Amino acid sequence: MVLSLLLLFFEAALTVFLVGISVHDIRQHIIKNNVLLWMLPFAAGRAVVNSIIAISGGAVWYHPILSHIGGAVFAFLLFLIVAMIFGGIGGGDIKLAGVLGLAAGFFEIVAALILGLVAASVAALIQAYIYKTRHIYTPLAPFLSAGFAASLILFRFMPEIETLLR
Repeated sequence: MVLSLLLLFFEAALTVFLVGISVHDIRQHIIKNNVLLWMLPFAAGRAVVNSIIAISGGAVWYHPILSHIGGAVFAFLLFLIVAMIFGGIGGGDIKLAGVLGLAAGFFEIVAALILGLVAASVAALIQAYIYKTRHIYTPLAPFLSAGFAASLILFRFMPEIETLLR
């Protein structure tokens, strides 16, 4: 009960940060490093509490910990490599993906990135069609945030999804 409330606290705090980051990214086209640094302890806190809950539920002790670390590394490196090869992804988006990967864990961040990037791609195509140009700016933070929230809800209420992915 206490751990569930603590998990809810970390998720609520992350939600507040993500709303602020999304609004700022839409208005200013930047994600500030200091906000990501303030968000990092809440992401780590969620990772620790989620790992404790998983371990107390019978998981092998290292699996949930590696999942969260792997999620952070995977999301960060994926965005970094794509930014280096193709461009168009800012440094704030790269770091935000890493922080969200730490908070979510590997399977959840994969789902979050798929959901968020598909939504961002649809929005970019709509913008390109409306404005008749190829050079548009689509802020990723709102879409990454929405994908993160959707994946947490999806995995919370449908835990058999993670079982299918293993």
